Amino acid sequence: MKSEIIDMKTHLSNILDDIDLIFKDKNVKYNIKDILKIKNIIEELKLTLDDENEIYSIKLVKVKLVSNMIYDLNYANLFSNITDHISNEFYAFSFLLQEMLKEKGK
Repeated sequence: MKSEIIDMKTHLSNILDDIDLIFKDKNVKYNIKDILKIKNIIEELKLTLDDENEIYSIKLVKVKLVSNMIYDLNYANLFSNITDHISNEFYAFSFLLQEMLKEKGK
């Protein structure tokens, strides 16, 4: 379980790095409020992963909200390299989270 948590944190860190790149890329279209909301939720998810017991308290509604926001960002930018990478990283995080939740349910 430890390695999955490390992997999930890495995916979230990569998203945060990419968000910083968005602010520097003049070609990326974005709504600052949406980007800050995505960033805040990603940071919150990352903090939750610091305590293994808290992982199971992650609000899946927030995960779905961020997923939808990231999809909209990616779509609005015609799947640019940065937004596509964010989307892929979040998908990887979500997949690992889903697998952990499945394992706990067994």
